[in-house]
Amino acid sequence: MMTPGDYQVKCTDKLDCACKVHDIDVFERGGRTRGSDTRLSNVAIRIAYDLRQPRLLRRKALLVAYGMLLGRASR
Repeated sequence: MMTPGDYQVKCTDKLDCACKVHDIDVFERGGRTRGSDTRLSNVAIRIAYDLRQPRLLRRKALLVAYGMLLGRASR
């Protein structure tokens, strides 16, 4: 569970920032929403296909994108 102090933690990369925004949205709304999952998935897909990003980050981003899309489809 997030607390207001968790909002102040610095992001380590673009994917971390996108996940943080998603977590804040989920916390404030009291649960996951289709829109929030879609936004995170879209950002993760852009990161996954950005060849300027490190390979490991692109792999993580692809996993996040697939996870959000699968979670969205199961509702």
